Amino acid sequence: DSSNINFVATSDMNVSGKWVLDGDEENACTFSDTKSISIALSNIPDGDHTINIYGENEKGDGFNESFVFNVDTVAPTLLLK
Repeated sequence: DSSNINFVATSDMNVSGKWVLDGDEENACTFSDTKSISIALSNIPDGDHTINIYGENEKGDGFNESFVFNVDTVAPTLLLK
């Protein structure tokens, strides 16, 4: 199974940069001159995943942040005795 997930990262000033899912450049997107970074993920398989967000503001001050999350689409099993 897989999931569709939406994240929003916010900044107190406009920033530009890139986010990458699980270190795979094919699962990446750039953003430019914004305080709100929308990250829409689809068909994410079960398991642990990491989003890395990096870039800089207009003054050249850089940032690099990571967020780890887990996808679990397996329903629990209930046993009655």
